[in-house]
Amino acid sequence: MSHDVTGLEKGEPAATTEPAQRRKHVRYAVELPCRLIGERFGGRGAITDLSFGGCRVETDAAMTPGEYLRLEMDFVVRSHPLVIDLAVVRWAGRKVSGLEIIRIEPVQQERLRLLLRYIERDHALGAVTDSAAYGGSTA
Repeated sequence: MSHDVTGLEKGEPAATTEPAQRRKHVRYAVELPCRLIGERFGGRGAITDLSFGGCRVETDAAMTPGEYLRLEMDFVVRSHPLVIDLAVVRWAGRKVSGLEIIRIEPVQQERLRLLLRYIERDHALGAVTDSAAYGGSTA
């Protein structure tokens, strides 16, 4: 089975150092390619945990807490990316940052809800949750 840098199996709820009462949504360990588009930067990255309210992203782009950006997730071949119109950087490390979803169109919100449902199902079945699980490319 694949594991991310935290040692979690893909699709497993991600551990956090933040107090449990601060979490509104369950986060799942994943490996999904993404694009980040901000005023100061743009680039590619990988979402390493995902919830209905936000995500953790690994990227070479230097991000600063308080910055706003657009996030596009590529998880299905020959499909439009899942688009988060507006996210804010809540915390930033050297190559890992935490994003909170601020604005998402209703159609994209439903796509995110369905994606999270698939991830939850895959976790229950013990399956790997990466872009290949949803028809995407891992290359």
